[in-house]
Amino acid sequence: MSENEKIMIEAILASVGLEPIRVHESGKPKKIS
Repeated sequence: MSENEKIMIEAILASVGLEPIRVHESGKPKKIS
């Protein structure tokens, strides 16, 4: 999966108010509040 695809998926998940399970390259879980 390309970086652009990951960014797009995360943006879609954020837009619908979900919390992505995928972690950032930094290793911190992404929290959508």
